[in-house]
Amino acid sequence: MREHLLGSKNCEYRYSIRYHGSVLADNNQHVEALAFWMYELRLCEEYSIPMDSEHLRHFTSIFSEMLNRSSSIPVQALLTVIKITAEELQRNMTEFDFSLHTLRFLIAITSQLVTKINISSIDRQEIHQQMTFSLNILASRYPCLLTARTLLQCGADVNAHDALRNTPLHVFLSSSSIRNENLLKLLCDYGAHLDYVNNLREKAIDVTTNLAAKQLIKSKMQLNLKCRCARLIQLNNVPFHGELTSSLVRLVEEY
Repeated sequence: MREHLLGSKNCEYRYSIRYHGSVLADNNQHVEALAFWMYELRLCEEYSIPMDSEHLRHFTSIFSEMLNRSSSIPVQALLTVIKITAEELQRNMTEFDFSLHTLRFLIAITSQLVTKINISSIDRQEIHQQMTFSLNILASRYPCLLTARTLLQCGADVNAHDALRNTPLHVFLSSSSIRNENLLKLLCDYGAHLDYVNNLREKAIDVTTNLAAKQLIKSKMQLNLKCRCARLIQLNNVPFHGELTSSLVRLVEEY
């Protein structure tokens, strides 16, 4: 009734949804509370209403409580909140630090979740994709060693690329103010391919002017035979589609 009278975009209506969820959470009815809060988030997304950073932080409390009580956390709800928080990092720079800490809390919860309960392969794949998305954002905006390590431990793909085919290594090194060589070493230790190229045919070493970073990359650039072959195929424009397995095709395409 209230929704019909006030409209879905009305702030008082959305506040009432949040309030009812809070009351349920205080009574340890976490699943029901989460349903109310997720509905409000969906309304905000549907009508392009700016997210409340404080409210996003409240999700970490309810997820933590559910985890401590060994309750079943809806994976899709958790991933949705992570996605929205990561997008807030890109959109709202005035709340950047606050949203960053919220994202780190959510990542920590995710790392606990994947070790404590059985998760379907589909959910694991979606967690993997969301962790990779978050890793790319943090690599460009706030290169943090501990957060990056947690993301990688949660399954983030160190060699995933964005729309411009930049890997996290490309994104991280494209900043001329890099001082965190430990993060660079971490990406390398987790298997970052140093010779993957983006849409401009640039390798990670080509996008940085940092001499220390260049030196570190050069010291680690030891291609195995498979990578050398992939590189030669691309350099010599050798047709390979339909001639190789799908996994090898994907590898060659990265070069």
